[in-house]
Amino acid sequence: TEHALNELRQQPESWQLQCENGVSIAADAVVLANSHHALRLPQCAHLPLKIIRGQLTLLPESGVSALPRSVICHEGYIAPPVDKQIVVGASYDTQSTDTALREEDNQANLQKLQEAIPSIGLTRRNTSYQARASLRCTSPDYLPLIGPAPIAEQQLKTFAPLAKDAKTLVEQHGAYYPGLYLNLAHGSRGLTSTPLAAEIIAAQLCSEMPPLPRDLMRALSPSRFLIRSLVRGR
Repeated sequence: TEHALNELRQQPESWQLQCENGVSIAADAVVLANSHHALRLPQCAHLPLKIIRGQLTLLPESGVSALPRSVICHEGYIAPPVDKQIVVGASYDTQSTDTALREEDNQANLQKLQEAIPSIGLTRRNTSYQARASLRCTSPDYLPLIGPAPIAEQQLKTFAPLAKDAKTLVEQHGAYYPGLYLNLAHGSRGLTSTPLAAEIIAAQLCSEMPPLPRDLMRALSPSRFLIRSLVRGR
């Protein structure tokens, strides 16, 4: 709806979304798919989301002597030309959230490409290139967070016995915000993982069979880091 979310308020039977421009939106269910910006909301403040800066470099078709006919992945990647431009990527910086363009990142992208595919034939190296920099959102285990949002305090109490014995069978259900789901931390692979993530959440919303087996659903659960913190005594 083109409104920037400012606050998420839980109501008895719904959620109230307060937007920065003063607009208020009511919803019976909310799916947060807003990358690391989810950390601004108190319901998500406990999530161990990581921010990784990335910059890709745009080359004109004339920038290489051998045009790629398919995507080629190495330590970086190169894609076939679109609108006479070739995309070369991408830097991977865990220490910065600055999206200002850096020429040294362009040169690093091209250096990795030249080393991986010498036959690509870079024709111009000492020049300025167009580029785009943005921020990836990922998790400590580099798997996305897909599913109901846990109520952190209650979840830690429910699974507290695991802190003494990781093999303890906890028969209680976990604690989750009703009608609040997360679809976050897809990192560099969102184009392939988000369609499946949407199917998972749709199944949960509609009480349908999940599209993945239980062990994979557990591996993607947003609760996994709270439980691991108990098991590891953190």
